[in-house]
Amino acid sequence: MTVFLQSRSVPQASSPTPSPSPRVSAAAPRRLVVATQDLPAPHAGTAGDLGRGGLESALAGEVLRRRGAWVGAAVGSGPCPADPHLSLVPVELPEAERRGHLDGFCHQVLRPLLHDQHAACGRSAHSWQAYRAVNRRFAEAAAQATGDGDVLWVHDYPLAEVGTRLREAGHGALLAHYLHAPFPALDLYLSLPRRRELLDALLAYDFLGFQTERDLGNFLDAAEALRPSLGFERDGDTGRAGNARLAAIPRGVDFNAIAAAASRPEVVATALEQRAGLAPCRVVLGIDALEPCQGVPQKLAAFAALLEHQPELQRRVVLVQVVEPGEVAEPELKAAIERQVGEINGRFSRAGWQPVRYHHRRLSDEERLAWMRAADVALFTPTRDGASCTAQELCAARCDGDGILVLSEFAGAASWLAADDRGLLTVNPYDTLGTADAVRRALSLSPAERREHMAPLRTAVARRNVHHWVHAVLATAEEAARPRRAFTLRRRPARVTRPAAQEAPRAQVARSA
Repeated sequence: MTVFLQSRSVPQASSPTPSPSPRVSAAAPRRLVVATQDLPAPHAGTAGDLGRGGLESALAGEVLRRRGAWVGAAVGSGPCPADPHLSLVPVELPEAERRGHLDGFCHQVLRPLLHDQHAACGRSAHSWQAYRAVNRRFAEAAAQATGDGDVLWVHDYPLAEVGTRLREAGHGALLAHYLHAPFPALDLYLSLPRRRELLDALLAYDFLGFQTERDLGNFLDAAEALRPSLGFERDGDTGRAGNARLAAIPRGVDFNAIAAAASRPEVVATALEQRAGLAPCRVVLGIDALEPCQGVPQKLAAFAALLEHQPELQRRVVLVQVVEPGEVAEPELKAAIERQVGEINGRFSRAGWQPVRYHHRRLSDEERLAWMRAADVALFTPTRDGASCTAQELCAARCDGDGILVLSEFAGAASWLAADDRGLLTVNPYDTLGTADAVRRALSLSPAERREHMAPLRTAVARRNVHHWVHAVLATAEEAARPRRAFTLRRRPARVTRPAAQEAPRAQVARSA
């Protein structure tokens, strides 16, 4: 069915205060309309946004600055009390479409696929129709809120087709899309029955943003395999596929807001209480969502190996593992994790010492930040991840400059946190003994070495904060509006396209900065 979309004529905003980002042009910025699956929560723009790394606050601030609007589903959302001037455009979704879209195609097909897991692709036919129907509804709402010459910034895979609908209608907005999830290797992407439709939907945008260069390269591999007649370019963290400009721009967190919240007296007091309750043990911390890609079973296996091969650490170290509910119920994964925790505690526990303290609940901001301050070592072992916000939040929360971060090399932030030999301890979560050894090394570092480790990580997270990311994405997207030059198909080096689980490189431990 053809959907006719009519853009609203919107006057351009007057020139606001220049952005602090050095990449933003001095000219008056375009009006901005943001489209996300849901409207911002009522706390967006306040300290309560810390659990999302400050994403909603940063986007809301830029929408207000550019006198734009925010399009999203109205389910569970309301006016934003942080600033009543934020223009919200609710999209009403019939329950059947919502279930088929989010619970069906997004969560059963796309989410596993994008995180290097085999998806239920055979059940995608019905949910694909719901996915397209919801994207049409969002496109209609976005067309009414967006004027020619505005920037429409669409977020993540649930709304990938919005750009296609606007492009078909001849809308004159600059269309940008940012993929917060990873993009899979070619052989895995090819297992998606709707692979061409999804690829074409993304290629309809003027600008496509990715978390890492690996994601950008994987997307180019897919485009070159499925649409070989397009022109392609690749230059480090930027590229082009046809008329779409591509860039890898890692998303950050709100460093200043997190650091300020972690410095509050009540957070410091809670951290001291948490430490006292586990004294004299050293604390290894994990905070993860209940999702297969977070690698909690791999982490528990590595901790068990640590206790087995380093018996002197028994009674001297505790793993505090928090598993927060994810977007999708995972009863089998939850049962497997709890069984694994029980086996470790049953095997190694001694009088007065339980090696794993397991919590399955959502933490308050105060508890979350307090545990980050209380931990000696933070261990994150995702098998595939996007922005790795929790690892970045850990660095921001360590106002004392102490602590060690051990991070999976498959985490999105690992590529830039490990750059310039900053001292990040990176591990392959599939290498159980290698991960255990990295934790052993982390626990053996002196206070001076721990501070030497944390200082450059905090500096990197502060520089690549979420506000810098917003400005960098918009500045790069607006460059896509410049006249395009001809492209030459360039042969790029062959890429390894096996899923990460099959690559299984040995764990590597970067030297301290």
